Amino acid sequence: MHRLFALEALLGGVTPWPASVETFELLPLLKPLGGLEEYRFADWRNEAVTLSDRRCASAIYSRPGEAYVLLAQSGCGDERGYPCVLHPGKLPHPLNRVTAAMKLAPAGDSLNLDVRQWVGEGIRITLPSDDAMIIRVR
Repeated sequence: MHRLFALEALLGGVTPWPASVETFELLPLLKPLGGLEEYRFADWRNEAVTLSDRRCASAIYSRPGEAYVLLAQSGCGDERGYPCVLHPGKLPHPLNRVTAAMKLAPAGDSLNLDVRQWVGEGIRITLPSDDAMIIRVR
């Protein structure tokens, strides 16, 4: 329950107080962004990402030329794939053309995503039940 609360706070752009152990476990997801003050934030109500299931949500950290898309599910099930579409013109700093999308992994490994498919018909993204993922878009 505490982890779910921390995930929902992350998607809403708030920090639960007092900060729990679960909050500190999720903070490394945002480390690749550097200084958060450089970004415009769009919470779970954003229209830049369409997810196929109401139990899933996204948040956006956007600056000119790039954005970071944070994706999570509500922890109500097992890890599974969800169809997801990116609408780059609806990012807080809209992108005219997306040239790269990379899923960032905590261990430094990353995975390039099919950009044309993501901004077109969408891609299937596997979301863990009690964690989040972040995708860098340029």
